[in-house]
Amino acid sequence: MPFSLSIQSQDTRLGQAQIRRGKFASGLLYGKIGTNKPDDLQAPADFTAMAFEVPENKRLLIVQCHLNRADTALLNNIFASVTKITPRYAVDKRGHRYIPVGQFVKVPLRQGGFTVELQYDPESDGMTSHPKPFRHVSTSNMRGKKVTLGFLYLIPPGTEMESFDLGVGGPIQRQSLRGLTAP
Repeated sequence: MPFSLSIQSQDTRLGQAQIRRGKFASGLLYGKIGTNKPDDLQAPADFTAMAFEVPENKRLLIVQCHLNRADTALLNNIFASVTKITPRYAVDKRGHRYIPVGQFVKVPLRQGGFTVELQYDPESDGMTSHPKPFRHVSTSNMRGKKVTLGFLYLIPPGTEMESFDLGVGGPIQRQSLRGLTAP
């Protein structure tokens, strides 16, 4: 998980999020964490969800970017791809392109803590559409901050990855994933 989520039991619904057997199974989670205020997503609890529920025949690939204040152009390219539903593919060595089944963003708050949004829909694996744009966090909240942004992909075991691509047709931006193989 890109952040800890405290919950009261191992099977619960938290807003639009489904937690099963202590794992984040699907849904949308957003709000503030780590502020130690009553409206925090984290509540005193006896259990913390630290993993995603992943189908047995798949592995979860998380492509995560840590952007600092100087990365404004990269942040704009990546975030524009999310808000405009520009394709964000994980590409394997055979050229197969995987569409994300989820995404997340974590933005620090001035007063401490973070604003987060997490979308995860493992049932969308194999579909041709990308996750919906972030609904609760905008680029204006991110400017001048150290932002963590990530995309979640389900890939078969043993898959050798090649790249992370942004853009339609040929990628407008490409990051190497060579050397990564799904266990």
